[in-house]
Amino acid sequence: YLNTPETPIYKKAQVLYGLDLSKRDISREHRVIVVEGYTDVMACHLAGVTTAVATCGTAFGSDHITVLRRVMGDDTTAGEVVFTFDPDAAGQKAALRAFAEAKRFNAQTYVAKGPEGLDPCDLRLERGDAAVRSLVQNKVPMVEFVIDQRISGFDLASVEGRIGALRAAAPVVAELRDPLLQPEYVRVLARRLGLDTEDVRREVER
Repeated sequence: YLNTPETPIYKKAQVLYGLDLSKRDISREHRVIVVEGYTDVMACHLAGVTTAVATCGTAFGSDHITVLRRVMGDDTTAGEVVFTFDPDAAGQKAALRAFAEAKRFNAQTYVAKGPEGLDPCDLRLERGDAAVRSLVQNKVPMVEFVIDQRISGFDLASVEGRIGALRAAAPVVAELRDPLLQPEYVRVLARRLGLDTEDVRREVER
């Protein structure tokens, strides 16, 4: 299976590993867990997380979203899409790319990070099935995850660092479509940076 070339029939960008086994539960629960590797899918299913799928050696993209929206019945905001990413630099980049695409879901999007950087497969091997289920339960909203990524390189102890972090993170909040979510994340960002809420709101509007 590894390094299988694309053909007129097999298009990696349209394939989700494990979807054949999980689509019934995804449709029933309106929830999907997107993991990074094939063994992570196996570990999740063995641990009872039966809505897990993985991309096949490609970045999560628009074709995957089309498939999942069809399976989930993504016509309300009640659904959940949970991404797991490796904690290394490549995993963080994958998370930011997924965030750009995930805005096309009506469902709420989340990120689940394993303790000590363990992916679902290693987590199950080291700590058992309950740890994998806990990983999914302890998810955080993807917006919060991306905000934290954007501000992580700044020195928040300095005025210049806080202003730089605000300018880096404000576009994330500005892109939120939900008119109820945006003011809440203005307050979240203000708390993260120790800045006045009104100053943050003005930068988001700008």
